[in-house]
Amino acid sequence: MVKKATNILFIEDEAIIAIVAIHAMRAAGYSVDRASTGEEALKLFALQDYELVVSDIELGSGMDGIETTERLLKRAAVPVLFITAYEKDEVDRRARAIAGCYGYIKKGTDMGQIVDAIELCLQRSNGCRG
Repeated sequence: MVKKATNILFIEDEAIIAIVAIHAMRAAGYSVDRASTGEEALKLFALQDYELVVSDIELGSGMDGIETTERLLKRAAVPVLFITAYEKDEVDRRARAIAGCYGYIKKGTDMGQIVDAIELCLQRSNGCRG
């Protein structure tokens, strides 16, 4: 069975992490666009419909991942999965306020587990939509 390509917006400023993660997501059948900054993510989000946003929290200078996803969610309801180097308590405190946050994954996690988390996030999201 061939699954429909799900459009994912991946927001990550670190090129090496982005290359590896995007490869894993595409190998699992997802269509992935990458933004390296919050500003770039806002531009892409305005041009394309996405079923999921996967975002790093720390994006270098400019908006961080949390501020970026808050702005994206003002435009459209979309589930959000964070990838971060932060510890659990720091993530929980900030990310719980995001209405569409379905969880987070620690950087350095096996790419197979990231794809599993994406699939779980999409399943939960589809269950909530109807």
